[in-house]
Amino acid sequence: REGVFRTASECYNPYDLDNILSHLTNHCVQEMGPNFSKFEMGNEMWYDQFQAYLDQHHRGWNLREHVVPKIKDIIYACFQSVKQKLTHSVRGHEHEMLCYQVFGFDFMLDDEFRTWLIEVNGQPAVAEALLPAFTQDTVELIVQPLFPMPGRRPCRHRFEPVLEQNFPVH
Repeated sequence: REGVFRTASECYNPYDLDNILSHLTNHCVQEMGPNFSKFEMGNEMWYDQFQAYLDQHHRGWNLREHVVPKIKDIIYACFQSVKQKLTHSVRGHEHEMLCYQVFGFDFMLDDEFRTWLIEVNGQPAVAEALLPAFTQDTVELIVQPLFPMPGRRPCRHRFEPVLEQNFPVH
């Protein structure tokens, strides 16, 4: 429901492959550049900020209508492609239902707003501003169903599971 776009601190130039700052938006790479945070604070744009950019420069494009559904489809297809492997790796373990893993998916939009999967991270970094909501949602979505906490108020879930709860096991 919320996400971040990492941006480059140098203008993209397809002919200058040596300028890593125009090709890789990785935070650790970008923060070393002289123009880090020149265009966006921390070289990050939140969904609403990116939508404002689209509204100003690319009318008719809606992030949540055109891009996010494609992202979800790609994530679902990734898990479908490894479903048998995931199912096999947890079956037979004493606590097969008491484990989970968070994956981070990195995407790229091209100049025609096509969505491309770059990589899947098994230990993703979470933008600092999202950590409190991420932690709360982890408790609400993963821990609370197994160990109910009386009187706990529901959170607003800034993150959402893309797959059904028991995807890898059934």
